[in-house]
Amino acid sequence: MPRPVFRKPNGEPDLALIRVEYQRAVKNGALVDSMIDALKGLKSADPLVLAIIGALETLKARDLWFPLEKLYWSKKSQDTLARAIAIDPAHIETRFLRYSIQLSLPGYLNLSQHLDQDKTVIIQQINTEKSQSLGNETVRIIADFMLKTGRCGQVEQLALQKALNPSIDQ
Repeated sequence: MPRPVFRKPNGEPDLALIRVEYQRAVKNGALVDSMIDALKGLKSADPLVLAIIGALETLKARDLWFPLEKLYWSKKSQDTLARAIAIDPAHIETRFLRYSIQLSLPGYLNLSQHLDQDKTVIIQQINTEKSQSLGNETVRIIADFMLKTGRCGQVEQLALQKALNPSIDQ
């Protein structure tokens, strides 16, 4: 099966397709390496593209057997995610990718030091016009995940619930 082309006809990254293919790679580790190569081939400055490369590097680590290789790819993924966030520190989706990954990393790796910082930015950005430009489905996925973690206080939960149901008054 041919690899998806992750560019729109105008040359910009096709973020909707990239999101779909990333979800496929989460479920099928055999897709990870080719997707990393394809995304690196875009040579895109978009922070989401870089963050998804970082998330894919985490998936690569997940599927490896040798502990030192797992550690190498886990650290590499965190470096890649940090570079993505440095491009746009308020980008909710890049923060969410790092948050969800760091939440699942074993504590003994000491690679989960941004959880509180990322959660704060996500909560601050979840109901802004910028986050709404991501589309309702993406915002819903982020808000739903954040609520299910059980790591949010009451005020944070209200902000997330408002993102799920904009008619809720705060």
